[in-house]
Amino acid sequence: MIMIRLCAALLLTFFLLSPSVAGAQELFVLTIPSPPYNYEEDGHVAGMATEVVREAFRRMGIEGKFAMIPWKRGLQMVKNGEADAIFRASLTENRTGYMLFPDEPLDVGEVVAFRRKGSEAAVSVDFTDAQGLRTGIGLGFSYGEAFDKNFKAARFAKVDYGITTQQNMKKLMEDRIDLLFVNKVVGWHTARQLGLEDKVEVATDRQGREVVYVTDDNYLAFSKKTVMPELVARFTETLREIKRDGTYDAIFGGK
Repeated sequence: MIMIRLCAALLLTFFLLSPSVAGAQELFVLTIPSPPYNYEEDGHVAGMATEVVREAFRRMGIEGKFAMIPWKRGLQMVKNGEADAIFRASLTENRTGYMLFPDEPLDVGEVVAFRRKGSEAAVSVDFTDAQGLRTGIGLGFSYGEAFDKNFKAARFAKVDYGITTQQNMKKLMEDRIDLLFVNKVVGWHTARQLGLEDKVEVATDRQGREVVYVTDDNYLAFSKKTVMPELVARFTETLREIKRDGTYDAIFGGK
């Protein structure tokens, strides 16, 4: 009888300390300022993507604690198990080594290059004509393996890594870079915030068409050190339910 009680106690302790159970109660989630998807408002993390994550957690019975942090540092915290999840993350082979990705993305965005209005700065989608151009991109950002590989191999005159899109947009206007690679929605929102909407434009090809470098799936990615696959599967199904029942479109304004 004593042995049975001891085993039961040990099993209960293991159950309570299990990451899947602990994670089902509370998750520490990181993101970066990228309005309108994520931003800080009155000391709280808000935004369209944040609202979707909060709604999914509510339906799953999870309490989420959200924090803004520089992207590269956030990835390292998730890798080390200091945080449970991070969003909006692109799926790459390297990241799948330490993060679990749902089967459903939070959102899908277009990556474009912003330039000063009237500028002729432009580069092809494979970056083979990048010589002489100065460019900016978010520190630690990834827009998918194909984009990352071509971008890294490109012969830009300069690559400036900024912590925030606001920083990079200001560098663009100060003529410190010629092109800024960023999610199109985030770029235009940032330009409006800074009063630069009439001073920037999306780079185009020779036919005057906006160049889209990649259509990027963005995820809430979970730490392999603190979250079990079962919870990630539950999140996938909950997110799909949110998209089916109209909640997602209501949050994203029909986008």
